[in-house]
Amino acid sequence: MFLFFRIQVQHGYYWNTVCGTGSGTVHEFQLHSDEKIIQASGKYYDYVYQITFVTNKGRTFTVGQPIGSSFNFYPVYGQSELRYFTGRYNPVGLTSIGFHWGVPFSASRVGLEEDSQLSSGLISSNQTHV
Repeated sequence: MFLFFRIQVQHGYYWNTVCGTGSGTVHEFQLHSDEKIIQASGKYYDYVYQITFVTNKGRTFTVGQPIGSSFNFYPVYGQSELRYFTGRYNPVGLTSIGFHWGVPFSASRVGLEEDSQLSSGLISSNQTHV
């Protein structure tokens, strides 16, 4: 059994690079301008078989097949969102995945004027891995 799946996410006008294995269909997920990913869940056994993302607007995006044990990750802090995810794969499929959560820096929280360099930073981050 081959477990190829590929994901690409769009937020605003920005598309991330294609993530995943193989040369199969790319599953695209478009976030609206005020939308954030606030939960990631799925199924795994010896490989990651399924991933589901949930947004703050209640939309879901699922790729893969529901095989194996469940995992479910969400941020510890209320204003956090999924900033990026990482993983490992081999020629058969995805062997691990990590979700990295953080709160986007907001100049208004510390009484500073808006600064484009600062706004890309993170106030806090926690990491979760399967």
